[in-house]
Amino acid sequence: MREENEDRRARRSKRMLKQGLSELLREKKFSKISVKEITERMDMNRGTFYLHYPDTHALLESLESDMLADAQKMIDEYLPE
Repeated sequence: MREENEDRRARRSKRMLKQGLSELLREKKFSKISVKEITERMDMNRGTFYLHYPDTHALLESLESDMLADAQKMIDEYLPE
């Protein structure tokens, strides 16, 4: 997996950006969320955001993928084969 090869700082940055997006999604619609809001919320530089994601849609996609992978992992652990 690609994320396993990333350094700790990159994984931390991505985790923080996803957390920021998650928090903002509880407050407002996705279409109203900007990169600036996400990075300000997490006290990060906008350049860091663009180092990892081209736009907010890519970040949302990554967040959704993580959630689906977590759900699949839980299903696999609890369903007998």
